[in-house]
Amino acid sequence: MKTDEGRASGLRTDSIIMTDNIVTVLETEIDSVLGRLPDMQAVDDALRHSFGLNEAVEDFENGKSN
Repeated sequence: MKTDEGRASGLRTDSIIMTDNIVTVLETEIDSVLGRLPDMQAVDDALRHSFGLNEAVEDFENGKSN
């Protein structure tokens, strides 16, 4: 592992999360947990961008409504 975050994740090799190709997987298809990210903020930000929610979330967090 090249990063402290990577080592903390429990994964065996360097990995990436791609938030531009979202798919649904049945829970019964998941055999085991490979690792966990201690800080999901970067993933949350990338998902907001992928779903086009950046502006809506900012408005919500600032108490604005349409």
